[in-house]
Amino acid sequence: MGVIGTFRQKLCQCTSGNAAIILALSMPALMGGAGLGVDFAQWYLWQRELQFAADQAALAGAWARGNGDTGTLYSDRARQEFDDNLSITSAASPNHTVALADYDAGTDNSVVVTAQAVANLSFSSFVLGNSTTISVSAQATFETVDEYTACLVALHRSANRALWFNGGPTVDAACGVASLSNSGNSIVTNGNTGPQNINTVVAAGGISDGAGAFGNSSVVENFDGLEDPYEGLTPPDNPTPRSLSCGSSNVTYTADETITNATSYNYYRGRNASQAERDGTIMYPGAKAPTTTTTVTYGNTYTSQPVDGTSQTISNLYQVSGSGPDKIFEQMIETSAGLPANKVSLSLKYRCDVEEDLEDNATSCSTTAVVSEFVVITMEDTYTPVWTEFGVGQPINFNVTRRVQIS
Repeated sequence: MGVIGTFRQKLCQCTSGNAAIILALSMPALMGGAGLGVDFAQWYLWQRELQFAADQAALAGAWARGNGDTGTLYSDRARQEFDDNLSITSAASPNHTVALADYDAGTDNSVVVTAQAVANLSFSSFVLGNSTTISVSAQATFETVDEYTACLVALHRSANRALWFNGGPTVDAACGVASLSNSGNSIVTNGNTGPQNINTVVAAGGISDGAGAFGNSSVVENFDGLEDPYEGLTPPDNPTPRSLSCGSSNVTYTADETITNATSYNYYRGRNASQAERDGTIMYPGAKAPTTTTTVTYGNTYTSQPVDGTSQTISNLYQVSGSGPDKIFEQMIETSAGLPANKVSLSLKYRCDVEEDLEDNATSCSTTAVVSEFVVITMEDTYTPVWTEFGVGQPINFNVTRRVQIS
């Protein structure tokens, strides 16, 4: 066979070094997969933040239009909420547009917000030489309803003659009167007093004006949009100021942390969100299934003894289908269990008209200002990677603030 033939036969039969060859051939796929994983994580993080900002911008714009804005105020409000809800993507200066659009056979009855950001994803930019454009959009509808003010209000929701003018009284209520009772005789007048100085008379039920007191008034019966202005107030409990000091300590605690996030949904039916919520929840065939996710971090360090805490975020009602009195509204309830209470803070903030800065108290706004209310949620945590145990890197501090308009 000869020396060359023998060598060639041995070379063909030799299997040593196969692993190195296979590894070398698979390295492009391995490095590509890792690179795409990193790029996808960055893309998803940016897309989620942009989507949240666009959602809040659309809601703010729709809220402004639904509260009587017929000019461009809605666009300013949308821009404010979009910019203020950017964090990681703010350095990329995302572009966004705000416009009115038709929805469900209506004309210009919704606000559409679209946004784009150009991201230089590490691996994709290196391989393809191109940046990636991340695009999102959000649409929020609004419905304008008649609004009435009243300085004399009967709060009982079913009483007969909840508001009763009897015996010939003189009534000076240019600011208006109202009754939340749905009785057929919700507001009643008796006698012969004649027209009184009353601007508007509004009732959830019927109105009987036997005295002719409402001859110069705007009378509205069976109005389903009346709300109790005092419904959310809680009487103070032992308001005496107290202080407590427990001294200081440098003790630290180490513990593992398990966080379970559960999301569920409630559904309501009605002409508007207020009426639907008042009538209670319903069974909805298109209901979303509840979801639960669990994350575990090990070896967290605390400056105070950690305790289990639960935080709950309940969204406003938002329409998902239907029209007229058969509108279907959805409410999302998100509960986080196992998260230490001192890592989550919620606060109420208020915007006066289109002022850039938010106020801590609604009374800081002028009496003529349009006041919008926000829930500000701040979450903070510290993640300690495993490799820090070997002296590589350091713990990573997370601090996320999100803002949701609720009125």
